[in-house]
Amino acid sequence: MKKTATAIALSAKAEPRYWPAIEPEWWENLGDFRLMTLEECVQHFEALTGDPEPYLQQLVPVFIDDKTFAPSYQFGEDGLPHPVVQTLFSRALELKVPHNSFTHWMLTPLPVQNYPRPVKALGHPGRLMEYLEDFARNRP
Repeated sequence: MKKTATAIALSAKAEPRYWPAIEPEWWENLGDFRLMTLEECVQHFEALTGDPEPYLQQLVPVFIDDKTFAPSYQFGEDGLPHPVVQTLFSRALELKVPHNSFTHWMLTPLPVQNYPRPVKALGHPGRLMEYLEDFARNRP
């Protein structure tokens, strides 16, 4: 596979400054979601749209060791990037939440909330934005 500018950018390692590392074992048990490789994402978007590049640029990447993955929770029912996830991720980047920490937050039950995990509450983007901002303010 020819490496595009997006693939090169996505394969850069995340800088874990100021945030605790996420244990490698955590990534092995994502429940109903999985980590897709960049190659799988290219094939996925190529089959759906014929042009994967614009969608690869929208991925929420996860960096594990020297590899880059895309968690499947970020795809809507149509197989394209979910707009609420995209909005939350953009805000997370503004708040300096690292990529891996954002995914950890999306898949971890919210303390004392009505929803078990943010990924299961995408129908309530306003509340999720508040929870995300609270998470960023009260860094782990």
